[in-house]
Amino acid sequence: MQSNANLALIGKRITLARKQKKLSRRIFMIELRKRGLDVAEATLCNWEHGYTAFRVHQLVTLAEVLGVSVGYFFGEKDNQLVGL
Repeated sequence: MQSNANLALIGKRITLARKQKKLSRRIFMIELRKRGLDVAEATLCNWEHGYTAFRVHQLVTLAEVLGVSVGYFFGEKDNQLVGL
């Protein structure tokens, strides 16, 4: 299980990457559904705020849609996204 601090960091990075790609939550949800990940808007909000954990396959799909590596969510600097 992820700690609350890790969830908050990952949530901030999900939000940052989504906003840098200029995706609203609704459009982001549509893109996730296209890849087989059907999540409610409330679930996405909870992930972005670090309130709830997610499964590995969900994090992989988030990374694919956002165009980042999964490592980016954990602090790796190999992507060109800035802000954290």
